[in-house]
Amino acid sequence: YINQTTNYAGLFGRVSNAEIKDLTMQNCKVVSTGEYVGNIVGYANNSSISNCSAEETEVSGKYRVGGIVGTVDGRATITNCYNTGSVNGRRTIGGIVGSCGSGGTTTITNCYNMGSVSSNEVVGGIVGGFSGATTITNCYNTGSVVGGYHRIGGILGAVDGAAVITNCYNTSSVSGTSTSATVFCFVGGIVGDVFIATATITNCYNTGDVSCLSSGGGIVGEVYRTPTITNCYYLKTSDVNASLNGVGYIAGTLTSTSFFGTFSSAESGLTKCVDSPSKLPDETSNLKTVLNAYVSKNPIY
Repeated sequence: YINQTTNYAGLFGRVSNAEIKDLTMQNCKVVSTGEYVGNIVGYANNSSISNCSAEETEVSGKYRVGGIVGTVDGRATITNCYNTGSVNGRRTIGGIVGSCGSGGTTTITNCYNMGSVSSNEVVGGIVGGFSGATTITNCYNTGSVVGGYHRIGGILGAVDGAAVITNCYNTSSVSGTSTSATVFCFVGGIVGDVFIATATITNCYNTGDVSCLSSGGGIVGEVYRTPTITNCYYLKTSDVNASLNGVGYIAGTLTSTSFFGTFSSAESGLTKCVDSPSKLPDETSNLKTVLNAYVSKNPIY
């Protein structure tokens, strides 16, 4: 049991140029009122983490909290890691990694989360958010992801750097709980919000419920920049549930008018267009980088 009021909490509070491998934490609790909090590592710079797991654990902190590591910076690799315990905090919270910093590149491969992940904002089943270059490959989430009001995703909460997400899936519920009509939640089955930089999302799918008051998408909640979404699909018996505006089976809100055109109604984005894999609605005929993406209301097993 780790209980502290300072930053950098975990089995290893802070490491640099380290290799951490073959570790399992079971039935443990890591609690901090500060930031950079993880079961295995609080903060890792230029380090690799492999074959590590957190089983039936609880980890909580203020900012940048992860089931395995709170924050990675510099060149970081995370491979073959998983978390089955609960993860929660106020902002930038992830089932595997809370945040990936802007000072380098992060590669996350063959990781999964089965624990519940919750935060006020910027929360994801695998990664909460990042501002550097991040590649996420062969990862999945089956734990519930709940955010208060902003940037909530089944795999990744917020894209503020170059992202490449390949062969990933989410099967659990992703929800934004805000009841304010003036707050856009940006909730997506794979990614919550693509804002500052670009994202390439390939061979990904979501079968979990997506719910929020506004800006909910089966794959991406909000698209502000120019992502490429290829071979992605949303399989669910019920619709994406966003009661106000910005709801779509693939993307909820498309706000980059220079690339996507102008959308103003609740039928904006790719709403309803993907019942047929080959057909897009008239208003999105200029949208060139969503390829082979579709929705089936009757799941295929």
